[in-house]
Amino acid sequence: MGSAKRMMMEQHKAHEIGMDICERARIVERCPVHEECYLVNGADEREAYMLGSILVRDGDALVAGFDRQTILDSIKAAIADAGSDGCALCAKNADD
Repeated sequence: MGSAKRMMMEQHKAHEIGMDICERARIVERCPVHEECYLVNGADEREAYMLGSILVRDGDALVAGFDRQTILDSIKAAIADAGSDGCALCAKNADD
């Protein structure tokens, strides 16, 4: 496997870990129908960053092989990628 593909796979895995941490911290939720992630109104994003730091500090298997900064960056990206105000696909279907 080439180094570019390996790096892409690691970035994807880090993003998935970031999203998982955000879900565990109840910052984002997944739509049970569409699997789309969206931000929970009123959630404190700091909870996800604290949880990520704790997981790295404790050597949790979820974050194995990643450093603290990579995990924090992946949490930031996951929050940025999550939509707000519920699942966009559900909202679109409701409008139709």
